[in-house]
Amino acid sequence: MNISTSRPQSGLFGYMLPFLISLGFSILYVSMQTVSIWAGDSGKLVAAAYTWSIAHPPGYPFYMLLGGILTHTVPFHTVAWRMGLLSSLSMALSVYILWKTIFFITKSKMSASIGSILYGLLYPVWLYAMVPEVFGLFSLFSLLIVYVFLRYVETKKRQWFFLLAFLSGLSLTHHHLIILLLLSIGITLFFQKKSLVLSLKPYVLTILALFFFGFSFYLYAPIVSSRYPPFDWEHPASPIGFFRLITRASFGTFKASYGTGQSFLDRGLNLLTFFQYTLKDLGIISIGLFFIGLYGLGKKKRFIFFFFSVYVTLLLFFFFYAGFPVNSDFSLGTIERFFIVPYQTIALLTGVGVWCVLSFLKTLWKNHTPELHVPFWIIQVLIVSVAGTFFIRQFRINYPKLILLTNDRTLEKLADDIFTSVPQGGILNLQDDTSAFAVDYSYYVLKKRQDIRYMSFPMLQFSYYPSWMRHNFPDVRIPETPTKLVYKEYLQKFLRANYPDRPLLSERVDVSVPEHWVPRGLLVMYYPTLSDIPDRGQILEKNVALWQRFQDPFQGSLGTYKHLMMTDVLRYYADKRLTLAQAFLLYGKMDQAEREMNEAIRLYPNRSEVYFPFINLLVEQKKCEEAYEMAQKAERHIMQTKDVVGLYHALYEKCRALQDRLRLQEEAYQDFMRKFSKPIE
Repeated sequence: MNISTSRPQSGLFGYMLPFLISLGFSILYVSMQTVSIWAGDSGKLVAAAYTWSIAHPPGYPFYMLLGGILTHTVPFHTVAWRMGLLSSLSMALSVYILWKTIFFITKSKMSASIGSILYGLLYPVWLYAMVPEVFGLFSLFSLLIVYVFLRYVETKKRQWFFLLAFLSGLSLTHHHLIILLLLSIGITLFFQKKSLVLSLKPYVLTILALFFFGFSFYLYAPIVSSRYPPFDWEHPASPIGFFRLITRASFGTFKASYGTGQSFLDRGLNLLTFFQYTLKDLGIISIGLFFIGLYGLGKKKRFIFFFFSVYVTLLLFFFFYAGFPVNSDFSLGTIERFFIVPYQTIALLTGVGVWCVLSFLKTLWKNHTPELHVPFWIIQVLIVSVAGTFFIRQFRINYPKLILLTNDRTLEKLADDIFTSVPQGGILNLQDDTSAFAVDYSYYVLKKRQDIRYMSFPMLQFSYYPSWMRHNFPDVRIPETPTKLVYKEYLQKFLRANYPDRPLLSERVDVSVPEHWVPRGLLVMYYPTLSDIPDRGQILEKNVALWQRFQDPFQGSLGTYKHLMMTDVLRYYADKRLTLAQAFLLYGKMDQAEREMNEAIRLYPNRSEVYFPFINLLVEQKKCEEAYEMAQKAERHIMQTKDVVGLYHALYEKCRALQDRLRLQEEAYQDFMRKFSKPIE
């Protein structure tokens, strides 16, 4: 079937309209860019780009290179803001390319405008246009490839395919999920346009050369790695490290992370979450138009219908396969980022759906003009009015909560509080993403607390890391061993080699080291023997003094609106309050322990871990009724069924007086344990 629909945009207005829409979004996004880092990977990405380093797998070398250039050449504003230009401008250009793509399919300026504006105002799109992250450029690459592919099929000019080959290679140096789009293109060409593919046979070498020319930006990784930069994931200067970086060997290709959910339930919840958020973000009318658009393509443009059907199927399969855990606000925020590209397709097909509705109404109008006595432009105005009302509603919902982030420095203050917890000259190990990425930015970009030696204990397991340490921190002792030790033994040797010359601090008690970790602010401090630990009163007094200096995270944007990923800051402070509470419990300070547990619940009430020790404390004090009330409070906040029934089960076992009242909850617990899903083999 001939899918050619090409004709020039009518007049100057037709050419200017997508530019004006994109310009409007550019102004909106740039004016709202965050001056500091955002939760998630933002801090590490900015720090890695600024220090000419390589980020976590797959490394994002093209993004790192562009970010390094921007952060060192733009002469104004903060480093995080400069890096954010890659998000704001890329996302605004995405809106432009989306307009052009919808117009290419429909030749309707109204449909293209509605679809592109819809996309630009969606919450995750708008959010990731404001913050320094990889998803703005990912959005742009995805839409560019779709547009170039459709133009190639329409014109059959090999220059378009040459451009497609280059963009394919280049985009793979940014985000590996682009493979799903490239696979959709390959499947579509194989089943729908074999003759077109065969016509490219004489140009295979040219196509491969252009692809690898784009992919050659990956060489940035081994080049910068050779000088042991501050961030040197997998050390890609070595061939094995380079391979591991490209393949995401540490995480698993297409997996959310090494800690992803593996059960069918976890994977099914990913799909359910996507459908729920799609309905919430786009609304029932947009979803209806999406299906109308898909149906219309099936009737009128079978080739494009086939392509988008394959692409949507692969995207849905990704959400199932990736196994994002959805057991906390932070994990929901993590999966929400990946909705941006599927939302492109939904917005695009919504625009096509508008075109289908317009075509139907125009046919209806032509057949009933004598009876209607209504000019068709009035029908168009009504459609624009409905769309405009929806856009105004979206703006009014999203703008107030997003503008809060523009000047928010909650993550910087978290890093300050961590630094406050570290004595002069301390060695600092962080493993929690939220804290580590905040400190990455403050330490390497803002140059705070340069007396600290900031490292990662688990990285000592990798052969290149001691060399990295010697290069970056030559004053830290790296023990030599005649034979290779297991991690536990080597870490113990490392800690003893540097104690007591340097204080050693981590944010978790390292169970690999059977020695002593004592709370100090947001961290715990290492002592090799009991005799080295200061007096308990001194420890508690120091911790109370430190906590008085820390921020209340509700003083920032979190005090007004809890963006999903930002709530992990509350989780972090709540966990550290619990650590202090446990110290008070250990030393018999029940009132102070209860105060810290209450504070942990105030900070993060929907985390089961804050309730278990509090309920145990109340039970030990023979306060079973109060413990029961606390369990009921937990039930109102905790999302996970297993955590809720687990709380009641703990109470059932420890408070005999409550067992009759808790019999139903105990049965629910036993039933849940029997039915708990098994992991996929």
